Amino acid sequence: MSRTKLLFNLVQDIRSVAESLEAIAAAIADDDAQAETPTAQSATQASTINTEPVKKAPDEPPLDLVALRSYVASKAPTKEQKLQVKAILNKRGYAKITELPEAEYAAFKQEVDALV
Repeated sequence: MSRTKLLFNLVQDIRSVAESLEAIAAAIADDDAQAETPTAQSATQASTINTEPVKKAPDEPPLDLVALRSYVASKAPTKEQKLQVKAILNKRGYAKITELPEAEYAAFKQEVDALV
């Protein structure tokens, strides 16, 4: 097949996918519209709903290696600061952030915070 024919087939496939996505979006919109229409039964249920405050999730997601590396990179952009981060790692007995155990991520982050 020529490249032009392949490209034409690709465009047709993409259009087909777009039409399918539009149909799905329309179905979801219809379901949402029906769910928003209050009925007498749902009004009764709404009056008996527990109004206790919902506990908020912690603002910070749990630290993982990628998040920690990104955080350190944002807090230590200069060469001098990178050397200070390296010194913190060496003090803990590690050469790289990847060697740092997950249990020490939070404490390491706090030490990096103290640099700034």
